[in-house]
Amino acid sequence: RRSPRHQLRLLRPSCLAGPRLSSTAGSSVAVLAGRAPSATMSSPDVNAKIQDYQQLRAELAQLIDNRQTMVTQVNETGMVKQELDVIEPGAAVYKLIGPVLIPQSHEDAVQNVDTRLTYIKAELEKVDKLIEEKEGQIQSLQEEIMTAQREMAMKAKEEAEAVAQEAIAA
Repeated sequence: RRSPRHQLRLLRPSCLAGPRLSSTAGSSVAVLAGRAPSATMSSPDVNAKIQDYQQLRAELAQLIDNRQTMVTQVNETGMVKQELDVIEPGAAVYKLIGPVLIPQSHEDAVQNVDTRLTYIKAELEKVDKLIEEKEGQIQSLQEEIMTAQREMAMKAKEEAEAVAQEAIAA
């Protein structure tokens, strides 16, 4: 005895007296003439989930980009801090503002660099938490999409088998 999948491929629309069958590109999905299966890949719910997934991936990519920028800023600010720690407390320190070097006291420079470093590290921690949240959301949505696609595939298979059985009975 052959499986319904094989039976579907053996059927020819020209020799059927009952409803007309068609298959798409050698697949085992059959469609009754005038009636499409109720579960298809163009389901609005699944498409909406896929769009949400793509949006989350884009947001995650942006967060990762921001994180990389912050890591670079932490490294650069850390190097400035190391340089300020090496020089003598009374030494001349200049701050580059646009194309101009502005004199700044050593204490102010150290305080500004420390403040900037603290701020960037705090922002980096926030971004890390957001990345974790986005990754969790993406994982959850990915599982939902896969489950929905599995369910749709099973439903389509069941409908194809039912159509094949109807065609055999006709």
